[in-house]
Amino acid sequence: MRESAEAAKKKPVIVLKVGKTSAGARAALTHTSSMAGDYQVYQTAFRQAGLIEVADIEGLVDACLAFSMLPPLSGKRVAILTNAGGVGAIAADEAQRLGLEVPEMKDATVRRLRSRFSRSTLSSNATLANPVDLTASASTSEFVEMTESLLRIDDYDAALLLPTHQTPAIGSDISARLSEVILRSGKPVCVCVIGRSDLANRLSGDFLRRRIPCFPTPERAVRALWAVHSYSTHRAKPSPWANARMTEVVRDSDHGVEILGQSEVRKLLTAYRIAQPRSAVITSTRELPKARGLRFPVACKLLSTGLIHKTEAGAVVLDVSSKGLASAYSKLEAIAKKRNLPFVGVLVQEMVKDGVEIILGSVRNAVFGPTILFGFGGIYTELTHDFALGIAPLSAWEAREMIAGSRLSPVLKGYRGGPVVEPRELATLVSRFSRVLVENPFVKEIEINPLIATAERFYAVDTRVFIDSGVHR
Repeated sequence: MRESAEAAKKKPVIVLKVGKTSAGARAALTHTSSMAGDYQVYQTAFRQAGLIEVADIEGLVDACLAFSMLPPLSGKRVAILTNAGGVGAIAADEAQRLGLEVPEMKDATVRRLRSRFSRSTLSSNATLANPVDLTASASTSEFVEMTESLLRIDDYDAALLLPTHQTPAIGSDISARLSEVILRSGKPVCVCVIGRSDLANRLSGDFLRRRIPCFPTPERAVRALWAVHSYSTHRAKPSPWANARMTEVVRDSDHGVEILGQSEVRKLLTAYRIAQPRSAVITSTRELPKARGLRFPVACKLLSTGLIHKTEAGAVVLDVSSKGLASAYSKLEAIAKKRNLPFVGVLVQEMVKDGVEIILGSVRNAVFGPTILFGFGGIYTELTHDFALGIAPLSAWEAREMIAGSRLSPVLKGYRGGPVVEPRELATLVSRFSRVLVENPFVKEIEINPLIATAERFYAVDTRVFIDSGVHR
């Protein structure tokens, strides 16, 4: 990833990944390992390293064509011009799906264009929005003149032209005349000449000979523009590959694979400056007074080396008062006995309310090593199945990019009166968390679910750490 990211700063690297499907389902210990599929990790690695991934051979050729002929895109605002409204709408849909912008034309620009073409039928027939639809009555000269006007507007960084070959209005000289205007403007412009008729082939071939990238469908033209935009964006970003190393916390284990104990989990999280709610571990009814210093109500959770998902097992009791503590302890002890689980004790934990529930996990991928998962946390994690991935270690800047690209991002901004979570602080925490598996080779998986984010702090409410003594340095 380091080498490819550095290479991609110098020239576009285009990737076609084969073998995208999994041969079979694997047993998963956590939500993190069950949700992050192998191909998704590859996609994350490509994106993080600045590589341009295409879906098929056709896309590979199209991207190479665009990169060989187009100048860099300074932004993602695209103007679309056509003489057939349907294909313009198709192009606009694909552009927005990929993250390009199709901004509406400003009122002042509309007035200026109507004034310029006041003596033409375009003034009354054309739809001057974006996409701009000149309708089938537009002539070659009018299409060329409108192209020239659009390319002079600073509101757009690139353009897509779709001159459907409707003779006699559009003649065979349109490729030569449009190419001259496009090359003179210096802006990135793709052309779409739909279909494979004799006339379409002649026009497409002429555009390509004049070094104007031309495609037979609106979608392919838009994807080519997107590829060039993505690369331009990557080149503007720093390449922060951190080399600092923190102290290894988790040492070897005497067993094959096991869950790290509560005290060791706390030690690990403390080393990476990840806060937990105040808590106490109770191993017998005689130790109940240890919880007196906590703020009630509290949450009581069964501790057992054979228990992974506590909520599903009914092993969490919420809103426990000081008077109900003994009853909650007895209930959890009975659950362990009924399920034949080894009883380690009960974690009594102060409750954190009025926060956003986040899942933050890390698991080792066979190819890329430690990967990071970030998304909606709590009991609906696997139901929503919405998350963002990163390849560890992440800098704080890369963590912010990952968070901003998740569907959780709007919620962190105070959705419907919720807490406003400071993005820089959260990104810094995610960056520190991303180093856990990198720096602790005996940690196989770690998952915080939920990490509760309030306006002031972040709390790792429930953390599971799996260690593997079979690791060799």
